[in-house]
Amino acid sequence: MNPEEPPNEASSPGAGSPPPVPSLPIPWWAWIFAVLCFAIPIAALGGAIPGALGVGGGVACIQLSRKAGVRVRKRVVQAATVTMGCWGGFILLAVIVTSGSAQATSAGHTKGVSKDQTLDHSDETLRRKIFSKATWLVDDLEKADARVAEDRAAGKKTKFSEGRVKHIEEMHATHLEWVKKHFDLSMPELEKILEEGFSNDWPVDGGSSSR
Repeated sequence: MNPEEPPNEASSPGAGSPPPVPSLPIPWWAWIFAVLCFAIPIAALGGAIPGALGVGGGVACIQLSRKAGVRVRKRVVQAATVTMGCWGGFILLAVIVTSGSAQATSAGHTKGVSKDQTLDHSDETLRRKIFSKATWLVDDLEKADARVAEDRAAGKKTKFSEGRVKHIEEMHATHLEWVKKHFDLSMPELEKILEEGFSNDWPVDGGSSSR
């Protein structure tokens, strides 16, 4: 009777391959980087891209922190790199979106009023529009001046009514600067349009009380 031959180890399944290395427990410091990543969609108030950055970055930090056979210092550096990369991508995205919104808003404000149109004083429709915008507070200013005159005639104190006149004058000056910038006008050009409008009794804007 022949003795039993030893099993052929080379033909055994898995022979010669190293055993799988189990992952390490999640260290406490990994949660710091994970939470920083998870905070991205919260800071962005939602959104698919911020959500992908935050969740993906947080999961990656946790996985990197559990790699066996890698020194702790290297795992910390890897997790920190992922976190900074995610936040850098989010900040870049925010800058791009903000810049695009600002350009769209600026384009919306100047829609229908190009520089060539503004400088074309033969366009009476445009001049009337500028006059209407520039005289937004004229009625309010006239009423405030009349109130001061009434208080003086009645022997009343005019401190309050004069203060209102000053306040409206400051608002009017600020508004004229906006009209100049919005319609790309110089002050002499704007004064010429105002003079033309008052001479021809063009309708003025209804004032702040009608807005």
